[in-house]
Amino acid sequence: MPELDKHLSVRLLAPLLDVIEDQIGPEGLEQLAERAGTTISTIRDDENWVDLALTVRINELAVAVTGDPAITRKAGIAYSRDARYLGTFWYLARGLGTPGGTLDLIAKGSGDLNRVGHWVVESRGAGTATIAWHMDPGHQDHIGFCENRAGTLAGLPQLWGLPLARVEHPECSLVGGACCRYELTWLHRSKVEQVVLPSVVTLALLGVVGFGYAAGPLVAGLGGLGLLAYLLSMMRLGTHLNSRNAYLETTYGALQDEFDQGRKRAHGLDVLSDVTNQILSIVDEDLLLERTVNLLRSGRMGFRRAAILLRDDTVLSLAASDGYSEQEERALANFSVPFDSATEAADSFKVLMATGETRLIEVDDAYVDRQRPATQQVIRDIRLSRYVAAPIRDAEGDRPLGMLIADRGDESDSMGSADVHLCEGVANHVGLALVNARLFRSLKQSLAVSRKFAQYLPPNVAQEVLDNPEKALKLGGTKRPAAVLFSDIVGFTTSAEQLAPERVVTLLNRYFGEMDPLIEAHQGILDKRMGDGMMIAFPEGHDQHPAVRAAACGRAMQHAVAGLQQSAAWTGFAGLAIRIGVHFGEAVAGNIGSPSRVEYTLIGDVVNTASRVESLAEPGSVVLTAQAAEHLPRDWLEPLGEHELRGRSEPVALYSVRLGDA
Repeated sequence: MPELDKHLSVRLLAPLLDVIEDQIGPEGLEQLAERAGTTISTIRDDENWVDLALTVRINELAVAVTGDPAITRKAGIAYSRDARYLGTFWYLARGLGTPGGTLDLIAKGSGDLNRVGHWVVESRGAGTATIAWHMDPGHQDHIGFCENRAGTLAGLPQLWGLPLARVEHPECSLVGGACCRYELTWLHRSKVEQVVLPSVVTLALLGVVGFGYAAGPLVAGLGGLGLLAYLLSMMRLGTHLNSRNAYLETTYGALQDEFDQGRKRAHGLDVLSDVTNQILSIVDEDLLLERTVNLLRSGRMGFRRAAILLRDDTVLSLAASDGYSEQEERALANFSVPFDSATEAADSFKVLMATGETRLIEVDDAYVDRQRPATQQVIRDIRLSRYVAAPIRDAEGDRPLGMLIADRGDESDSMGSADVHLCEGVANHVGLALVNARLFRSLKQSLAVSRKFAQYLPPNVAQEVLDNPEKALKLGGTKRPAAVLFSDIVGFTTSAEQLAPERVVTLLNRYFGEMDPLIEAHQGILDKRMGDGMMIAFPEGHDQHPAVRAAACGRAMQHAVAGLQQSAAWTGFAGLAIRIGVHFGEAVAGNIGSPSRVEYTLIGDVVNTASRVESLAEPGSVVLTAQAAEHLPRDWLEPLGEHELRGRSEPVALYSVRLGDA
């Protein structure tokens, strides 16, 4: 018994996996399985069941990696070709003799392999049937499933060596229908052609023999009956041949239409290549959208009207259009679709954007009735009949960006699959170009604020963030050797309480204005300010050792403070002095915090020790630990002996840096 959260037997995937493997090989299929979040062994084991989401990913990846939008339909056609897919059902279905009888069997047994929906045979006759697929509540259908079902139904006659059935799809749950309804037509072989006809031919021959040899009244009578039956069967065969010819003629017409659409698609690929070259280089969003709708109306594409609707967080509204009259433009300009599929699931724009499916839409009364009143009015105002709707999505296909719509006006009845493929290709490239344009705009804004940004981070850290923000702002850190300097204004808190706030701010601004250039000149990183105190890091990666740079920076800071003492006195702060402590060791450097707020900092024993050394330093001095002092020239240092530091079990040898001349 499959688990409740497993919806489909992997037997349903077998034809699709084989078709994919034929195109991209076994290794490509393994990679596809990994990208889908599973393994080949899982989806090749006939006893396994999988959830609906995994099946959707496999269907979408199948189209993406093979470049064949019809691959799921082809897999459905292949489903009835081989007994290995259907198992004993294949032999049972062949015994029923016709596709019509097999449809009843499919409807009854659909739950054996699928737990999210069921078939209902609505009608069937000689060579025709209507069957509907109903998705169970709480489960979302998908275009790949829809195409696969249509292919399977088309392939049923292959069981008896007959041509593919014609499948019409007048109602689809993906565009507002209550279910997916399929109408089938196939070449019908009655029991007369299968059984009776060979029998009566035999009797006819027997009758001829009886007349020829005068074998007696019994044989003659049988021969007469046989001849009569033969004539009747010929009449029935003639009717059958007429039916078959009509079927083949219709099928030939459909193939001819498909050939014409294929020719148009080939032409469309050339056109699409030209369009791509023109739009991908445009980095201005408004110009990009305007150029796209203009190109859709160009002679080579031939659409009479084209529009692009873009979405924000709440609505889908007009962004660019071409070919509409002034009155139609006004109608479109006031048009918007609330992007909330939960409350208005019948709105086809929202459904198509959610599924990422490009469709040729037939605007009939039923379609109009399913729309919001405002949408109905716009459809009437712009006289919309048959049109292509192509979702515009980002490069990963994850986020719907908008919708491209195009029609050929009075010639819209001639639109087909080639137009769908052409608009789909344009929409895909517009999505890519739109993301690029928005990224370019964002970069311009970033460059405009980068100077301001650099004021809030050390220049080298700011540049790293600008160069590679995803990596630079990732939470976490790495161990690296560094020197850490702590500085503090002696007696600042007590003196500041006696001063007006504006004088305190003025003093600090002058002080930091002198200190910051010195820190930068010695390749230090201002990790943080703590009121009047500072924590400065000196990492490796420069010509001089971090401890040398830290000591030199501390000496320069003390000289600068001497020059600030007079101006500090004018603000009411007499006797301005700072003390500085330095330690060298291994620190953890990186981004600390949460995803909503990140701070680049250093943590570890080296930080704690430097802070405690600073608290022991005399005003106007720069004090270092032995770990920092051992990297400095000896003539820079004066020993201070060993001192107890809080948190240290052993005394620590300290040294004072000779300040010398400024």
